[in-house]
Amino acid sequence: SIVILLCCCIIGIHGFTQHPWELTGEYQHGFGKNYNVNILGPRYEVYSNKSSWSLGITYTFSSQGTKGNIEKGNGIGVYAGYRYGLSYGISGDLFGGIRTAFTFSKDGNGKRYSLFTPSFETGYHYTSQDFGKGGVFTPFVSLGYDVKLNPDDQSKASHKGIVVAPGMTIGYRF
Repeated sequence: SIVILLCCCIIGIHGFTQHPWELTGEYQHGFGKNYNVNILGPRYEVYSNKSSWSLGITYTFSSQGTKGNIEKGNGIGVYAGYRYGLSYGISGDLFGGIRTAFTFSKDGNGKRYSLFTPSFETGYHYTSQDFGKGGVFTPFVSLGYDVKLNPDDQSKASHKGIVVAPGMTIGYRF
């Protein structure tokens, strides 16, 4: 948790300089071997040359097991990420990046569990004003791996393994 706090401070200090930044809402639908999950939350992203750093808070709602597994649950999470612009168009760019997320959830029976999810992501970042102030829209897809942080817990949640999470952000660039 000290690493996340340190990253937040560095990104925040860096973001309040003269670099453009965005405030967006983000939605992801993750699915893996044993579950489907919907994630929603605010996202802050600051840009420097061809790269960006991001921070976000997430709420996981209605995670539901698949293949006869009746577990359901919800929780909150935080993430930090880095994206690099690979190709620039007139009003957008193709990017690749990495993200690290921590999720603190409970299953349908009220048992708590925590996940660590490192992931790679790619997508296209559209801007309405040729990278100036204005609306932004970013469809993307993440490929990650869920690691249960407390493997000896009594939760029946089996959220461990590869997860694919297409998503999108919509917001404003300042």
